[in-house]
Amino acid sequence: MLDARIRNFFPFLNRQTILKTVNRKEKERIAFDNAASTQVPLPVLETFLNATVDYANVHRSAYDAARLSGMAMEGTYNTAANLVNASSWQEIVLGPNTTGMINLVALGLRNQFEDGDNIVLTELEHSSNVGPWIGLKESLAAQRSPVHIELRLAPFDKATGELDYERLASLVDRRTRIISVTGASNFLGVKPALATIAQLARESGHIRPDGTRGSLFMVDGAQLVPGAHVDVQAIGCDFLAWSSHKMAAPVGIGCLYAKTSALDALGHPIHGGGMYTDLYPDRECWREHPWDFTAGTPPILSIIAYGEGIRFLINTGLGNLPVENGLPREQLVDRTGKALVTEQLLSRPSGDFPHQYLVPDELAPLWKEYTSLHPDILPYLEEEDAPNTAVESAMNSVTLHLREITALAIEGLSKVPGLTIYGPLDAEKRGGLVAFDIEGIPTPEVGQALSTYGIETRWGHHCAYFAHDRYGIKNSGSVRMSFYIYNTPEEVAYAVDAVDKISRLARQV
Repeated sequence: MLDARIRNFFPFLNRQTILKTVNRKEKERIAFDNAASTQVPLPVLETFLNATVDYANVHRSAYDAARLSGMAMEGTYNTAANLVNASSWQEIVLGPNTTGMINLVALGLRNQFEDGDNIVLTELEHSSNVGPWIGLKESLAAQRSPVHIELRLAPFDKATGELDYERLASLVDRRTRIISVTGASNFLGVKPALATIAQLARESGHIRPDGTRGSLFMVDGAQLVPGAHVDVQAIGCDFLAWSSHKMAAPVGIGCLYAKTSALDALGHPIHGGGMYTDLYPDRECWREHPWDFTAGTPPILSIIAYGEGIRFLINTGLGNLPVENGLPREQLVDRTGKALVTEQLLSRPSGDFPHQYLVPDELAPLWKEYTSLHPDILPYLEEEDAPNTAVESAMNSVTLHLREITALAIEGLSKVPGLTIYGPLDAEKRGGLVAFDIEGIPTPEVGQALSTYGIETRWGHHCAYFAHDRYGIKNSGSVRMSFYIYNTPEEVAYAVDAVDKISRLARQV
């Protein structure tokens, strides 16, 4: 398990609120709707506030505030690149959310589709990875010169939730323009074998506009990146999309990793200020990536805060608690030093990133003291693979924490009378969530009853229309508990007990 003291840094979890609970007592809120949005810790909130105080618009001026805001914002692009092991910070595009980034890819590919092409998806998908492709299909068919393309859906095994890879392979052919799949289902929790699918894409026989062979491969990483080590080079994907608000950072930031060759071939679906080196009545002269995909003023403050959110998550996975006021000198040096190690690793220039990290002047004495106690740190910081190694270690710890929490939930819920868990019962084969229903009790009633215990869950189809339809519960939906770094075994035990009471009371068992 991760260090439970990390909960102290989340105001949401520690705010005592009078809830309409069954025992009418003040209770801490149990946040089990993390697949939708996670909570934001104090260091990230402080970064956002500090950035607000020092804020100026970016890429427009040379005065200090504008320059420093620009450096801090651009730093998040580089940090995100190191998070997923991109080859360059210029392979990272930031936008509003995962949905927005998938739409950017779909619309950017619009002019490449030809009559008879197809797109391969799966029945596991969230609507964010279905709607953009359906919309593309419909808009191409509605053109004055129609282009007709096909959407193909790979099924999954209802008993295990696992994709049918043989069926998936049979759907991919030389006319498959792109394969787009979830990295982790937000309903069943299953994690498809992405490297296997990437190989199917490479071997499809499709010929791209630049003459290279292979279908494009996109991963919806909204449920994957927050809780697992993701190495885009090891996966072999062309695109990966994810969001800040599902990994302890503010809403409003969607990330897109796009392999340089894929980004070069992508059209520009949006147009506006900040994207050009020059502009003529009949011609746009694009800036370099990623700014040619960033129209207008970006959400500067949220982007800066997201960089701190990534650092907070990696430090949490490494067991590094944030610095607090009033720490004894020894602890202050230790925590500051560990935080600076992470910051330097995640600030390692990716590609030709123009800004070199420097330890802040006010922390230099503490850093000097830390390195004198740990002289091996300096050569470690120079190791080529150190950033990816640190991220892998941290995210593997996050994965293990979520797996242990999920295993406890599955074990407890499996004993509740009338309850059905959807997806694999082996926590090693799923992400950090459990979706279920209880025979004879409408899911809205279960969700509402849980809220009276202070347990915050989500009910409905979770935008996973196709998967719920396969189980015949598209209209009734399921109840979903989803977990993150601050959830504890005690919370799971309390929630399982509450579900059991709700089931027994309604069923008179």
